[in-house]
Amino acid sequence: MSNPHILIGSPTAAPYAYCLPEWVKNVHAFTYRDIKVILVDNSKDADYDKTIAAQGIQALKYKAPKGETLRETLAHSRNMLRTILLQENYNYFLSLEQDILPPVDVIERLLQHDKPVVSAVYYKYFTFRHTGPKGAVEKKKAMPLLAKPSKDPTKMHFFTAEEVEQGNLIPVRYCGLGCVLIRRDVLEKIAFRVDMGPE
Repeated sequence: MSNPHILIGSPTAAPYAYCLPEWVKNVHAFTYRDIKVILVDNSKDADYDKTIAAQGIQALKYKAPKGETLRETLAHSRNMLRTILLQENYNYFLSLEQDILPPVDVIERLLQHDKPVVSAVYYKYFTFRHTGPKGAVEKKKAMPLLAKPSKDPTKMHFFTAEEVEQGNLIPVRYCGLGCVLIRRDVLEKIAFRVDMGPE
């Protein structure tokens, strides 16, 4: 496949308006050109889809039914994008959340690995609680949103920055959907869903 056709998108909502202009600027600077960009606005009240459209990005609106959880809303929003990918001639889906600004050649970098699913490395702040002589202390630390392979499904062990910054492709058990490239055949078999984990 010489030039895969790639759908870029993610769910979003009005609280992310602060980073929309930078995200749009970043996506428009991508060096890979065979792309289509769509965001799914699932804001409860705001017409954020109109703000997105004013930036030149196609926006769809998802109105969650009463009682739906945020996780269910995100899954349904992503499945709107999955439906478009399956109905049209897209080879890959780049899930790119609105607060992630990757390098402009991110698509080329991810494609070069030729994997069904491959994630870029990005960070999230985690809160760690320690109890010491002065009582409980909370500390926030930025860590990669990537978990190591594990035989124990009840425990999640995240990679450290030092482990992922070598630039090598590494197997992971879990990655976020902030910047992940998913091949069409994976999405033909699997829809986005809420996984509550082991019982």
